[in-house]
Amino acid sequence: MVGETIFASKDSAGRGMIHSGDIKQFRSSSLDGADCDSSGKVTYTEFSGWNPGFSYIAQNEDRLHAYITASKASQSCSQCA
Repeated sequence: MVGETIFASKDSAGRGMIHSGDIKQFRSSSLDGADCDSSGKVTYTEFSGWNPGFSYIAQNEDRLHAYITASKASQSCSQCA
């Protein structure tokens, strides 16, 4: 189910497939989202504190509490907060 949710979010045109342009857009937006200080580079601290939207997926799957619990165990990026 999580895979279906992620796939559907990348298949914005609803074609039933992900085009290479969709992948390029996803990669670019993912790196931009993780680069907290807009340096053009993603440090380990930024990467480990980055939320790539998993909370949204967890909420849709009625697993938000489990996601929050797991997130508390990970290091957070103080620059992103």
